[in-house]
Amino acid sequence: MLLRRITEHVRAQNWTAVTLDFFIVVVGVFIGIQVANWNDAGRERLSESQYLQRIANEIELTITHLQEEREFSEEARAMIDVFVDELYRDGASDDDLLTATNGYLSTGAFFANFRPIRTTFDDIVSTGNFEIIKNGAIRTDLIKLYAHYEDANSTIESNIDWIQQGEDRIYYDFDAFRFDTRTEHLFDNVPAPALANDVREQRDLLRRHAAFHYWLKVRSIELFDQIEPEAETVLNLIKEELNN
Repeated sequence: MLLRRITEHVRAQNWTAVTLDFFIVVVGVFIGIQVANWNDAGRERLSESQYLQRIANEIELTITHLQEEREFSEEARAMIDVFVDELYRDGASDDDLLTATNGYLSTGAFFANFRPIRTTFDDIVSTGNFEIIKNGAIRTDLIKLYAHYEDANSTIESNIDWIQQGEDRIYYDFDAFRFDTRTEHLFDNVPAPALANDVREQRDLLRRHAAFHYWLKVRSIELFDQIEPEAETVLNLIKEELNN
């Protein structure tokens, strides 16, 4: 209809009307393009917010995981202290020594681990969508945080691999599973004095084994203490961005 009206105005040489009609067309096209751009920007912003919220949720879960593993490492380290004290304490009773041994081999000799949740971050990086996060500071801090995740995970796994090289004598020669509360029922019922005597006879081997695990717990705690505040900082930055 607008085209027909323009044609009629040209035939009538009504140039003012023609100019006005063209102006209406141009403004209409401009508004249409602008609305489309606004819609695209809104959809992109929604997608960015969704990504940031998912990353924030995963960082929160990772922080909880860090806290749980740190708590386990502290508990295990304390059990190692008690075990070694009883192992070398003059006059330690058989019952006290066996209780400490059970605590050590049931908890203290197990490994802390670090498994950060990184599904969303890996997704947006692998699909080339990382630039959808407009805040450059958040992008930079996320890259640093996940690099530290990777370093910590690699360090802990390397330490575990190193320590496991000396595990055979504990679990085969000494038969440590007799003292693990989860597996002790699978073995013959040996009187407490005999079990305690076995522990005392192997106390140098057990002390070396405990020292390895103690060192690993201390190193894991150091890594957890480094990563948690960094994760908290990035999480707070993302929450501020989402609130804005």
